[in-house]
Amino acid sequence: MGIIRTLLALGVLIGHSKAGFVLPLPGGMMAVQAFYIISGFYMGLVLTEKYSKKENGYSLFITNRFLRILGSAFRYFLPFSFVLANAG
Repeated sequence: MGIIRTLLALGVLIGHSKAGFVLPLPGGMMAVQAFYIISGFYMGLVLTEKYSKKENGYSLFITNRFLRILGSAFRYFLPFSFVLANAG
């Protein structure tokens, strides 16, 4: 499933870069919608398979997702904010 999501993400990038004639990947809206559908299915699968058997599994799943997204936000936005602050 990860390979399909990667190809769809590449399709979006190629669609935005106007180089869509090089690789015959689905571009634009179709790739975005397919990516979201597959990602939603995958998150549902993870929730069902990994967290449903645990006590407070849903809240543990939500907490883990929140911390993972928050970590990515700090990793990318914190250095960017320092660059912007020192640019002027």
